[in-house]
Amino acid sequence: MNITRLSISAMLSFDADGRVTECILVDGAMFSRSQRLTGVEAALQGQPLTDAAIAAIREPLSVMIDEEIGTRWSAEYKKPVFINLCQDALRDTKQQFER
Repeated sequence: MNITRLSISAMLSFDADGRVTECILVDGAMFSRSQRLTGVEAALQGQPLTDAAIAAIREPLSVMIDEEIGTRWSAEYKKPVFINLCQDALRDTKQQFER
């Protein structure tokens, strides 16, 4: 039996104005191997981590998922769950930064 658990690792740095200066996002068990989410990282780089910026990761992440896992039977479940997981991690990061 193989049970995979979706996860995300995130490391972000911010400048004094609240813009993302460094962004590293790595998936766990979404793709065939762990990898950086470079399209999402690029979308966040240089931007303030606002609700709009977090919402905007949906598109590049969706494209990456479609390219990597295509139409596998599990994609219908995994895609929205992983996107929400990533957005939740970024929202948590935003809250910690705002404190």
